[in-house]
Amino acid sequence: MDVTAPPDPVAEGTMSDVPIHGEKTNILFHPTPSVSYEPTFKALEKNTGFLCVGILLSVVILGKMFGGSLVGLIPLGMCLASGIWMWMKEVIRSGREVEWDSEKTRGETVSEYVLIMSKLLTNNTGNRKPSS
Repeated sequence: MDVTAPPDPVAEGTMSDVPIHGEKTNILFHPTPSVSYEPTFKALEKNTGFLCVGILLSVVILGKMFGGSLVGLIPLGMCLASGIWMWMKEVIRSGREVEWDSEKTRGETVSEYVLIMSKLLTNNTGNRKPSS
């Protein structure tokens, strides 16, 4: 038995304020709306672009200062920069997936709640006595 549920109706044929006793229909247990991280994703992409350009230039300039060949330094810098860029894209993709998953959970919960409420209202309308 749910200890947080209100008591059962007193008189025969009356209804309680809370339709179903339990955590599934209690609004306190419903998932909260998720936050959109799109502005953060855009800022992350912009900042990572600057970082990748900086890494490429740093590898080429520092490598050339220490006697490296441009034939090896440019591909090395491009590999490092592209690795970081791809990692950032994966972080954003997984972030969007988590964001979508939380919205999907909210939708499923709301659908369950609507079905429960419609069944309850359908069942309770037949129990009421017409007022005279």
